[in-house]
Amino acid sequence: MITREQTEKIVVIIFSICAAAFVGMCILFEKKDLHDISDLIKILSPVVIVIVTGYFAWGQLRISRSQKELSARQATIAGTKLKLELFDKRYVCYQLILDNLLYCLDIRLNSYYYINPAGYEQNMRDSNGKPITLESYLRSKSDEKLDLINSYINDNTKKESELTKVRFLFNEDVYTAVRNFNNETNTLIIDQYHAISEKVYVKLTIYGRNPPPESFTNKADMRVKKVEARREELRIKFVEKITPLLAPYLHVP
Repeated sequence: MITREQTEKIVVIIFSICAAAFVGMCILFEKKDLHDISDLIKILSPVVIVIVTGYFAWGQLRISRSQKELSARQATIAGTKLKLELFDKRYVCYQLILDNLLYCLDIRLNSYYYINPAGYEQNMRDSNGKPITLESYLRSKSDEKLDLINSYINDNTKKESELTKVRFLFNEDVYTAVRNFNNETNTLIIDQYHAISEKVYVKLTIYGRNPPPESFTNKADMRVKKVEARREELRIKFVEKITPLLAPYLHVP
């Protein structure tokens, strides 16, 4: 490709040639008494040819420069497009682990949320006309809410493939850290599900006037406290380690 400095040199040379030809023509006009048109044509022809050649050469140089600028712009656009595609794919990974963590943090650990007696009436009956006891009502409501968590756990296993798809878009250490963090989150969601199930069981047996052993109740309470502590640890880990680790990969170009 012709550089700008080379272009300027060529233009100077062309105009120098034209100027020299013009000066030569003037000298010839002074030295010779030109009356024949053919003599005039012979003198002017080289000058015209040089001017026309210079004009077209200048046009070619402009075209060459425009093509170079266009190629540079196309290369820039292609590079930006690639960066955007990489950003989109990497952000999907970040969004996946963030959504998973937020779901984990939003799980209610208060058993009252699952066995809230609001809405129960003494004269309630099922589809067969049988009376609905408070215990059966609460068990049904708690099962509905716990089933939602269980469904999320089952669906979440299918999302693991999304992380595998972006494996080679990160450094191996970064990918391993992200994958391990997501696995920790999934494990904690499962542990929360079991901890809540035990706590709900304790409350339901109390409503049924058949309380479980105190050791089981204490175990259930301890399990809830453990998952609460682990949940806070996971939140801090995401803020202090995972987010800074992914930050260099999530810059918008």
